[in-house]
Amino acid sequence: MVVLEVYKLTGYVVTNLDKIKAQSGGNVMRIDDEDEKLVLYFNELTKTQSCVNITFEKNMIVNNVQSAQAKLYRYYDTKSYSFGFYQPPTTGQSTDVCKECPKCCENTNRRRRRNV
Repeated sequence: MVVLEVYKLTGYVVTNLDKIKAQSGGNVMRIDDEDEKLVLYFNELTKTQSCVNITFEKNMIVNNVQSAQAKLYRYYDTKSYSFGFYQPPTTGQSTDVCKECPKCCENTNRRRRRNV
């Protein structure tokens, strides 16, 4: 058995849980959707390339979202593993937030200036 842990980006949720098992051709035995990560349990991994698409959707505005880790390892041998990082499609800088809620950011900046 092989385990894939995909840590979630802050402010994002997984939207295609029901499709992940079907995409794997029955190779995904179990899926645990935890607060911080998504855990997929595979029957096996072979030399044949296999792809599982996990779709994330932004459900909260978060500034400067950091990259998240995906880690693959054998269930019975956690010392041997492979990992990588992935990032959200946008940079997550403050300009992205202001595109979505300019009045909110403007009001926040005014309050900060008064309190300083």
